[in-house]
Amino acid sequence: MRCSSSSVRSTGRLVKSTGKMARAVRLAFGLILCGLIAGCQSGALPLPGNRPSLSRIDAAPIPSRDALTDLTTAAFRAFRKNTDLQLTAPISDDARRLVIVSWTNGAGPAASAPGLGRGVTEATQNAIQALRPDTKAELTWGVSIDVVEAIDPIADVKALRLDRLADGLIFEHRNQLLLSGQLRARALISPSGRYTPPALDRVLSRPSHRFVTTTCASNGFGVVFRKHGRPLLIDDDLSDERLTAAIGHSERYLRSIVDEDGKFLYQLDVATGRLDSDYNLARHAGTIHALIDLYRQSKSSESLMALDKAITFLLTHYRKIEFEIPQFMGGVDPMVIADGGQIRLAAVALSLLALTHFADVASDPAHLESAKTLGAFIRHLQKSDGRYEPHNSTLARGVDLGSKSPYAPGEADFALCRLHDVTADPVWLDTAEANIRYLIETRDALIDQQPHDHWMLYALDRLDDKRPHRRNVTKAKLLVASILAAQDLRPESGAEMGAWRSNNVARLTPAATRAEGLLAAARLFKRRGETEWASKAAEGAKQTVAYLLRAQIIPETSHHLRVPHSFVGGFPASLDRDEVRIDFVQHAIAAILAYREWRQSN
Repeated sequence: MRCSSSSVRSTGRLVKSTGKMARAVRLAFGLILCGLIAGCQSGALPLPGNRPSLSRIDAAPIPSRDALTDLTTAAFRAFRKNTDLQLTAPISDDARRLVIVSWTNGAGPAASAPGLGRGVTEATQNAIQALRPDTKAELTWGVSIDVVEAIDPIADVKALRLDRLADGLIFEHRNQLLLSGQLRARALISPSGRYTPPALDRVLSRPSHRFVTTTCASNGFGVVFRKHGRPLLIDDDLSDERLTAAIGHSERYLRSIVDEDGKFLYQLDVATGRLDSDYNLARHAGTIHALIDLYRQSKSSESLMALDKAITFLLTHYRKIEFEIPQFMGGVDPMVIADGGQIRLAAVALSLLALTHFADVASDPAHLESAKTLGAFIRHLQKSDGRYEPHNSTLARGVDLGSKSPYAPGEADFALCRLHDVTADPVWLDTAEANIRYLIETRDALIDQQPHDHWMLYALDRLDDKRPHRRNVTKAKLLVASILAAQDLRPESGAEMGAWRSNNVARLTPAATRAEGLLAAARLFKRRGETEWASKAAEGAKQTVAYLLRAQIIPETSHHLRVPHSFVGGFPASLDRDEVRIDFVQHAIAAILAYREWRQSN
């Protein structure tokens, strides 16, 4: 399981030799180089001794959080300084313990070693000594300690299903074990939790016991504490410092995954390193918008360079419409964002938002003119009752392809309101206001369940700021009431408290978008003197932001990922999944940014 010291040295050289390259390029090389690391970690961890009896592990209470925090901090210092453990205070624990200590340089998944001992201190010291020959002190990036607290025999391997975050496996035939993160990194657990060992592998096909651990991890600064793989509610930290750290992590992540052509690394499994070849232009544009908001805060030249590339790629899809649109912007050639010969309202709207936002921060009149042509195309789609149609059509002839997006109209309205903010031309507000009136008075007039449409709440906030109307406030209240009624605020939901469930799954992005909408509504309510509603909306968003922060990949939770430092700042599909996609990050960080701004203004 453990890497050789030469592998560690070569990984360190990778970090130095690629330091000036785009992080997305580093990631590609890192995923290739991880073949070396995976090769030397293809087996399971050998347990100490020839055939230790599992009965030698005491079922004793785990030492306190403070004790484990001190132990993990001391372990990090011991690796970094190449010394023995030096605790702040002795840990009162004489139970027979099995711990797994993991070490990573950040460029590859952690190397790990188990340790047996009387008490966690002795067991940890033994694991450090076993692992130290395969580490290099100055490359120490992260250290984690897993204290095994429960071991159960496996009755039927063929029917084995695991908790993907919690369960590790012991293969007693070879006295070996794998942590849950290592099982996921080897793709040995399906998304449903089914254990699927490689065919004909005589070791991995015969797990004898499953185990769970309490985990403490450090990257030299803070310490993250997890029980059975999950963050605890007590760890919630919504201070400005914590929010700012999360925002900084995500900005670095997003700008690092823009390649030389301007495309984002769209989706990947951060545990296995598997990439998804799909791409979605609307999500590309939406991610640009989020990265611009981040750039406005940091003024990072690296972020601006990434944005310039991403905008350039977006404009490769800026095409002349092949059918006639009479009197288009006074005779200007009708242009639109099209992908694969199709014009999608969502992609046009989010591209308009991205170009408008970028033209504002970069003071680029050319991008603003491009944004105006997209706005004019949306106006062309507007019917006499205010609705936009079609939502999806062909570039060649404008043929309606039939499909409709429930969120695209709100995206278009918000983008037009932002275009008005930059140009002060009332025509853009006229267009958005007419569609919002249609959505309120016609589309949604007779429905029982209000749509959880965060884009519409964004648009209502921006429109009402310029053209206050009672219907905007009334609609916002209906939407907020519907969103809050479905939020999961049960303490027994644990780390998923503050999310929304669909088929009993708490996915991250639906939670993030609802938080965005709640905070947009809170701004509207506050401006209109609806303080009780503003407070309710902001409190719901606060609970969701806490959930998002529990899920974000931070240095201390990335140790077993394929390229740990490259994935810091990303957001997975859920607490139980390892896929990260650009829109997951876009919406999560937009919600966190909005919440920080709300806190600072209140």
